[in-house]
Amino acid sequence: MMEVGRQCLRDGGLRIHRIMAGNAEKVKHLLELHKASTHPSLWQADLNEEGSFDDAIQGCIGVFHVASPMTTIQDVQNEMINPKVNGVLDIMRACTKAKTVKRFIYTSTTGTITVGPEPLPLEYDESFWTDVDYCKAQKMTAWYKKISEYLNLIKMMEGGEKGTVCVTGASGFIGSWLVMKLLQRGYYVHATVRDPGNVEKVKHLLELPKASTHLSLWRADLKEEGSFDDAIQGCIGVFHVASPMDISTQDAQNEVIDPTVNGVLDIMRACTKAKTVKRFIYTSTTGTITVGPEPLPLEYDESFWTDVDYCKAQKMTAWMYFIAKTTAEKAAWEFAKEKGLDVVTIQPPVVVGPFVTPSLPPSAKLVLAVLTGTSEILRCLGEEAGCNLLARGRAVHVDDLCDAHIYLFEHPEAKGRYICSSHCFNIIELARSLSLKYSEYNIPTKFEGVDESLKPIPCSSRKLLDLGYKFKYNSEEYDIGDLCSGAIESCKEKGLMPSPGAT
Repeated sequence: MMEVGRQCLRDGGLRIHRIMAGNAEKVKHLLELHKASTHPSLWQADLNEEGSFDDAIQGCIGVFHVASPMTTIQDVQNEMINPKVNGVLDIMRACTKAKTVKRFIYTSTTGTITVGPEPLPLEYDESFWTDVDYCKAQKMTAWYKKISEYLNLIKMMEGGEKGTVCVTGASGFIGSWLVMKLLQRGYYVHATVRDPGNVEKVKHLLELPKASTHLSLWRADLKEEGSFDDAIQGCIGVFHVASPMDISTQDAQNEVIDPTVNGVLDIMRACTKAKTVKRFIYTSTTGTITVGPEPLPLEYDESFWTDVDYCKAQKMTAWMYFIAKTTAEKAAWEFAKEKGLDVVTIQPPVVVGPFVTPSLPPSAKLVLAVLTGTSEILRCLGEEAGCNLLARGRAVHVDDLCDAHIYLFEHPEAKGRYICSSHCFNIIELARSLSLKYSEYNIPTKFEGVDESLKPIPCSSRKLLDLGYKFKYNSEEYDIGDLCSGAIESCKEKGLMPSPGAT
C-alpha cells in the first residue's frame, strides 16, 4: 500500500485522502477507521506512473509522502531506485502544479545518515549523509534502499537535475530573461516580484516555457525586511537582480540608496538563514567602476571603483543610482567576508536586446529614440548625460549577460567581480548601423553636442573570458546595431514601434 496524506480544512477538521494502488482487502482497515465515513477518500496512484498523483494533490494544503517500494527485488535500479527518486519528484511537481500546498513532508530514514566506512562517529546528527559508493561496494542488506533514499533527498533538496534557485526582480527586463534562461536549463525558479497578484505585470513570466511546472512567484520587496526569507528557503542559489531605478526621484536617499543597500543585505541574511544557498550572484553595474574625475584610464577593469564623493558633488544624471549600487556592492563584500557567504558580482554596462516584458526597457527606449531623432534622444537621457553616454557607450546583449550569470553560478572557481561588456560604441556608429537595417526611418547621422573624436574607454571582460566564458554576440561578428535590433524586433511584435517620421 502507498499512502500520501492530503490535508484540507473541512468541517473544522482534516480531510485525508489516501492514495492506493491496491484492492479492497488492502484498504479495508482504512475504511474502518474513526471518521472514515466522512473524512477520507481513496485515490489510485503509483510511483511508477508519472502524473498519477496530480488529481489527489490538487487543492491540498499539505502532502505527507510516505510511499516507498519495500519488497524483495531482482532489478534494483528499475524496481527500487528509479521509482523512489522519480516518484518523489513527480509528487513534488504535483505540489507545485496545485499551487495550494504549503508544505511537503517526506518520510525518509536514518539509513540516509548512518551508513559509511569506519571510523564511526560518537553520535550522528542531520549533517551526516550515507556514503552511496560504500553501499554499492559493500552491498549490505537493503543497500539499494539506502542508495535510493539518499538520492531522493539530494534530488528533493536540489529541485531535480539542476536545483532550485531564486531570482529577485524577476518581472523586469534582465530578471525575466534570466528566469527564462534558467527554466530552459532545467532549474526550478522562485521568482520574487512586488505583487504576484498583478496579472498584467507577471503574465509574461507565467507564459514562459516550463513555467507551469518549474516556476513559482513569491511576493517580496526591497523595502520590507525579511520579505525574501520564504522565497530563498531551500534554494541552492540566489540571483539578486532587483534594484530601484527611479533616477528622477526627489528623495534619492529613501527611494533609491537605502532600499538598494538595505535590500542586498536583507537578501544576503536570508541566504545565511536558509543554509542551503551555495552561491549568491549579485547583478551590479559598470556604474560601480567607471564614474570618477579625470584623468581617465585607457581601460577599466574590476580593480576600479566609482568615486561616491565625486557623484555627490557633480550630481550628474543617475548619480544616486551610481552611489546606491557602489555602496551596496561594497556592503555585500563586507557581509560576505564576515559571514562566509560565497558571493560573485557581475558588472554589465547598458544591456540591450529583445525583451519579454510588456513595457519598454530603458535600453529599448534609447534604441527607439535613435530611430526618431536627436531631440528625442536628449529628452530621454538628459542633455549633458545623453551626449557623454552616447559618445562613450558600452553595451552587452541581454542573452550574453544572463548566460554569464548562470556560468558564474555553475563554475565554483569563479571568485570576486566580473565585468560583462562586449561592445564599445558611440552614437554615430549606432545610427549608421541602424540606418542600414531600418532604411524606412530617417535616422540622423550627425548629433549636436556629440564630440565624434571621443573614443569609448573599454570596460575589460578579460577576467570573465579567462574563466572560459564566450560571448555569443561578440564584437567580432556583431556590431552595436546588431545587438540593438533585437529590441526593435520585440517592439514590432508587441506593437510598440513608432511610425517612420515620428519625433
